[in-house]
Parts: sequence; C-alpha cells; structure tokens
Amino acid sequence: MLTPTSLRCFNTANTPEASPVRLDTDGDDHLSRDHGDSPCIQIRKLVSGLSRARRGGRWLLILQMFLDESGLGQAGLGEAFVFAGFMGSVPAWEHFAHEWDRLLRESPVLTAKGFKNLLRRKRDSPRVLKFVEVLKDCEVYRVSVIIPRKAFQDGVIAELPKWQSRGLAEDAVSLFRNEYYFGFFATIMSILIPMAQVAKKSTKLEVVYDLNIQEVENLKTGYRDFLTNVPDVAARLAQEPHGETDDDFMPLQAADLVSWHIHRDFFERQHGREHIDSVWSALKELNTYPPIVLGEADLRRACWNRLDQILG
Repeated sequence: MLTPTSLRCFNTANTPEASPVRLDTDGDDHLSRDHGDSPCIQIRKLVSGLSRARRGGRWLLILQMFLDESGLGQAGLGEAFVFAGFMGSVPAWEHFAHEWDRLLRESPVLTAKGFKNLLRRKRDSPRVLKFVEVLKDCEVYRVSVIIPRKAFQDGVIAELPKWQSRGLAEDAVSLFRNEYYFGFFATIMSILIPMAQVAKKSTKLEVVYDLNIQEVENLKTGYRDFLTNVPDVAARLAQEPHGETDDDFMPLQAADLVSWHIHRDFFERQHGREHIDSVWSALKELNTYPPIVLGEADLRRACWNRLDQILG
C-alpha cells in the first residue's frame, strides 16, 4: 500500500523542471520552434487551456495492460495480468517527450513498433538503457498492479456461482470474469486514495491508457464503479480516463517497456528462475511506488463488496 512518504512527489513544489528543455518564463516558445511539431505537444494537448499553475498541479498516470502477448504460455494458472506504467507531472512528461523523441530519432530511427520489438528481442540493450535514463532524469514514478491468474480464479471466478444463486444478472457475471475491470479499478484505487491524503486539493490525476486494447468498455465500467465507491476521492480525477496510441503518444511506449519487464519477471519467478537483464535492473532503480500484487483474499473482498452493492 502506498504511504504518505512514498507520495511525497505530489508536493508540487518538488515538481521537476523541464530541463534542459525548459518552459520559457514568458510563455511556451519551445512549443512553436519546431513549426508546430514540438514533441511535447502530445502532452500539452491534454491540458490545453489550463494556466501554468494548474498545469503544474496536473499529474498524468500512463498505463499499459499486459496479458497474453509474449507467447510464454499465459493460459496456465501460473500466469498473471499486469497493469503497469508511470506517473509524473505535466512538466516532467513534457521534458520526457523531447528526450524520448531525440532517442527515437537516433540512427537507425525507431518507430513505436520498432521500439517494442527491440525491447522484447534484445537482452541487455545499450540503446534501451538510454531510454530508461530518460525516465530517471524526468523523475517519473513506476506504478504496477499484478493479478495472478490463480488468485483471480480462486478469489473471483470460483465465487460467482454463489452470487448467481442470489440473483446476480448474467451481464454482471460477465463483467466480474474480466481481469481488466479489476485491474483498472485496483490501480486507480491504489493511487488516488493515498494521494488524496497528502496532496494539495488542487492536484488532479489524469489517466491515459492504450487505445489499442480490446477491453475499453470494461475499463470505462471500472471507472464508473470507482466513482460510485469513493466519490470524494474520485473527484481528484481530472476527467474520465481516455485512450491514446503508442504511435502518437510516447509515454505509452515507456509504459509498455516497464509492463513487459514486470510481466517477464513474474513469469520467470513462477518457474524458479530470475529475470536477468540490465534494462530490468535499471528500471528497478527508478522512483517506484510499492508494487501491488492482489492476492486471493484481496480479490474476494473486492468482489464481495461490489456484489453487495449491486444486489443491495
């Protein structure tokens, strides 16, 4: 669980400056010096119209959902669903965009797909390590929630027949069978609840996820259910979470980098091995919120609480 100490970053006085690409004190001249193609525009569009002070109090949580992608045999109960990414202030992400774009343009030029292939196929990649250095320099925070498939099976799926016998509708049964619903719900809860305890009231969190996933409606349902459960805390969300693609939004490439390595580390540990890779070692050295692994009891409790609400 996150603590006020681990959330000290929400003190906007500690917001990292966008150096060496700095916001000009008289405006945002760096946005126009590339004739409208400045890399940080993809970040600034999310906060268009906000004053500099309000932008400084806006935090972006960039998430990737990792499941059944690597071909490592995820069908088994030793597998896991991974929700992971990074969180940082708008100025931090603007700095990130410039530096990440610079590395992508180094020869040979990398597309989003090329970067994804590189991080999966080449162990101990010196080039990928440069990207991790950007994340370190920007002082963003690594965030992750893991749902082991066996815990989900025993804590949620196995419980559903009992609730069906009490009149739980089939559409609700279908929703509760979906890891995306629980993963999104748990991730937002784990960040926002402690954040509300330590951050200024003006600090708000905006969530960006990968638009390419097939479970968008379940994510939106998880968001609405979150609002229902903790409306005061949920007021800290700047708006409804929305999707981007990693072709157009570079922070999702960073989230993909860390979610792949977190998943690989989990898989190797389940098979009595260690995930050894200099990139993973560097990622573990970044600012990190205590990783969350939802066990059987956690999932059963969350399931029961929500089902009690549904059935009254």
